[in-house]
Amino acid sequence: MLCPNLADILTMKTVRIFAWVLAALVAGRTWAASSSGITVSPSSVTFNYQVGSAIMPASSKVTVTLPTGSSSSTILNAVVSSTPAWLTVTPASGYSPLALTLTANPTGLPPGNYPATIAISTTPATMTLTIPVTLVVSNPPSSLVVISPSSNYTSATSTSNGTLTFSYTTGDSWPSTPASDPSTASEVDVASNGGTIPFIVTAAVSKGTSTGTAVWVRLGPMGSTPTGLTTSGVALSGSYVPITVLLDATTVQTMLPGSYSATITIAPTVSGSATFLITVNLVVSAGPPTLNSIYPVVIVQSPLVSPLLTINGLNFFATSVVTIEAQVGGGCALGGPSVGTPTQLTTTLLSQQVLEATMPFASALLQNPGTLCLFVTNPAPPNNPAQVPGGPATFTVLSSTAMAVTGMTNAASYQIRSTQVGTNPDPVSSGQTAASPGEIVSIFGQNLGPFIADTVPLTTVVNVQAFPTSVPDPADPANSFQVVFSFWDVTLSPPGNHNLLAPIIMLSNNQINAVVPFALYTVVGTAESSVSLVVWDGAAFSNTFPVIMVSEDPGIFTLAGLGTGQGAILNYDSTSGSYTINSTKNAAARGSTMVIYATGLGTLSSPLADGLIAEASDQVMDPVQVTIGGQPAVVSYAGAAGGSVAGLIQINTIIPPTVSAGPAISLTITGGSAATGRQSQPGVTVAVK
Repeated sequence: MLCPNLADILTMKTVRIFAWVLAALVAGRTWAASSSGITVSPSSVTFNYQVGSAIMPASSKVTVTLPTGSSSSTILNAVVSSTPAWLTVTPASGYSPLALTLTANPTGLPPGNYPATIAISTTPATMTLTIPVTLVVSNPPSSLVVISPSSNYTSATSTSNGTLTFSYTTGDSWPSTPASDPSTASEVDVASNGGTIPFIVTAAVSKGTSTGTAVWVRLGPMGSTPTGLTTSGVALSGSYVPITVLLDATTVQTMLPGSYSATITIAPTVSGSATFLITVNLVVSAGPPTLNSIYPVVIVQSPLVSPLLTINGLNFFATSVVTIEAQVGGGCALGGPSVGTPTQLTTTLLSQQVLEATMPFASALLQNPGTLCLFVTNPAPPNNPAQVPGGPATFTVLSSTAMAVTGMTNAASYQIRSTQVGTNPDPVSSGQTAASPGEIVSIFGQNLGPFIADTVPLTTVVNVQAFPTSVPDPADPANSFQVVFSFWDVTLSPPGNHNLLAPIIMLSNNQINAVVPFALYTVVGTAESSVSLVVWDGAAFSNTFPVIMVSEDPGIFTLAGLGTGQGAILNYDSTSGSYTINSTKNAAARGSTMVIYATGLGTLSSPLADGLIAEASDQVMDPVQVTIGGQPAVVSYAGAAGGSVAGLIQINTIIPPTVSAGPAISLTITGGSAATGRQSQPGVTVAVK
């Protein structure tokens, strides 16, 4: 074999050296000039430091040991190489085993990786070794930054969350653009103080008897109307993600006065950043109450039991206070001077629209005739300390010797109003009295007529029989009793207040049965739909009693005469053409025709004069529906009942063939359109076989 020349030798050595270095790098080792057997534990050291931390990296220990059999006089040397000079090693030399202390000083160093080496050598020079050391300087973990431009936001502190505060007063209107209105929405901006942080936002209402659990807050991105309880985003340094926090109108508008809280959690979906919490506070204050009506509106002085008043309106709460007083001058005015100290009544809250109040029967206010003024007051909210009470509603205490009207009902149902089932808002509050044109009504009170009930005789007008509108007083024939409906109508000539006399059917000291004049249809659905009822005895008028006129106010006559139970119904036999009274012993067959007697179904197609006895068929103008056992029945006729006063309505209907049989099947009638329909009283039945 030929001996290689010098160039070949150098080349071979270079290849071997490069391969050896490469193998060392792959193994994660730093180049060492010798493989003499010196051992190091640990073989490398890494220091970590976070910028801004007051805690410096702890010192690290490294032990350098010569191989077995080495001379005990051999000295180990340690030389540090770092740029900048952040690494210190002590001692610089010593005998094996040599314990080195490594100290890192990261002061002033920006984030980054800083390599250094410790060169180990011997004296005499026989062996060397290099120890790699690294200092890692890092920034603190990025965290979420939350701010808000909204005036109702309070920034977080070291001891408290960020806070959003809303307020709402019951009854206030909701903004047309709630997501951009500061009273119902706020903006929360989320960013990062460093790296990119994806996050999710969640809202949760607090639980407990004092705060409730209804969802009253919503979240979503800016520019939308939030409907959910979660949203998300990606926070970047210097770029804010705007979030809308919105009050939920449907929930807030039904909440009772009180303080409510919710928590918004802004949580990163990556590790290293803390969760941010925002407390949302909502204060619901009671708005000013509104009084629509009270029932009753009149009592007789010195009652034997405490009168119970039903008060209808808006913004009633458990904290509402009801007071009643007499005012100077005998009238009622908001802020009017009171005669003495107002009396506070004991109240029971039925709903935000209905209050019940009990007036002590021994109260001095009830011992003498006069006009009393009733008010409802709510605690004044912080944002409106001058909030005014609701009212006044006028309440009358009548003399025990005076003629007085204390109430009026449908003569068939004995209810003060029928039930609104149409889609239109009910024009009659729960405590108000309603009537329709042509309705037969029962008027109750005291000293309304003779002590012995008087069956009013028919009169004859142009060969037509009719009930009179004026009935002589048996005790004083010079005087006559009249029932007067007063109303305001600008369409009549002359425009202004007008009086209509009602035909009287029955007259007694505590009750009058009369027919509401048909002409009152002109005020139905107008601003003048509230009319006044008074009784005149030829010498004086009774008190004024308010009545709301509606198109229909249906009631079904019953055999017991109290508005419930077996209806006043005739079975029709198509074979014999005869009529028999419906009862549990004489049930009507399914599929047969029966006749229902009712009142309060409104104006007739060809209205008769008030009080006249109908001699021919005359249908009511508005639709009539009959429901038997929950099923609709075919109505073949609804109108005047021949031989009876105009206002008594006969309804011919066919019992559905599929209705259940039984001695007491439910029966109702409804008068009016899908928008205005009103339904008769519950509890009326018919026997079906």
